[in-house]
Amino acid sequence: MCEMGKIVSAHKMNPMDRRGFLGLSAAAVAAGLWLPESFSPIESAGAADLTLAPGAALKAAASLKPTYPNSVIWNLPSKWPKVAWTVDDGGSQQALHNYIDFAHDTGTRLTFFVTSNNRPWRTLKKELLPLVKTGQVQLANHTKSHLALTKLEGWQIRRELRECRNFIEGEYGVTPAPIFRPPFGYYDKRVRHEAAVGGWHSCVMWYGTLGDGGGITAARRLQLAQQWMTAGHIVIAHANQVTSPYDLRRIRRMLDSRGLRTVTLDDTWRA
Repeated sequence: MCEMGKIVSAHKMNPMDRRGFLGLSAAAVAAGLWLPESFSPIESAGAADLTLAPGAALKAAASLKPTYPNSVIWNLPSKWPKVAWTVDDGGSQQALHNYIDFAHDTGTRLTFFVTSNNRPWRTLKKELLPLVKTGQVQLANHTKSHLALTKLEGWQIRRELRECRNFIEGEYGVTPAPIFRPPFGYYDKRVRHEAAVGGWHSCVMWYGTLGDGGGITAARRLQLAQQWMTAGHIVIAHANQVTSPYDLRRIRRMLDSRGLRTVTLDDTWRA
């Protein structure tokens, strides 16, 4: 297995050339590797500084509408002591159940990128809905069928996003607009245009991974959490392979030891 840093060093990537970087690193995602240390995230303007006491700050901001940039988002707007733990797909009922229980038990704030064709989003609605209603868990758009958007026609791209939105609004009573995460991280100028036509002008990527899109050991997952769960990062995880409650709590304890608070993306981009 190759090391991402060595690949990027050989490639001499321009930090602004993210599409070239995506093509270079697609295979590394499944291996649990993502984004070299030399990658320079862009600071995004317009986020509220929630550095007050957690409860007071979040309660005060709860009624404000998030203002997302019309851009590709790779990281939080500044290196405050916060991290955005995002969870994609929801292909495994047990994996999603463990994340929901973990959120209930620990108060961890999560952003779920929903693939609405995955049945657990329906079967676990009763457990998840209270977290969504309070805003502790945010639901965002990861399309209906998890298809590579770069391979679809414009109307198909819009349909994938629209039908996922309809599911989230119909089942959970919240709107996931205007952010979406393209399956596999595949996007280009055409995908972004078609998404924007449908109201999705903010494409959310990530700046770190737990490497659990495929088979991974608990030790490796914790190692990746230690590497990427740092201030200002958006970290991607998946609810496809089961992560045990014990392992989730180990990651949470690691965050606490670093003085990091979890935030949803809406928490961060409230005006």
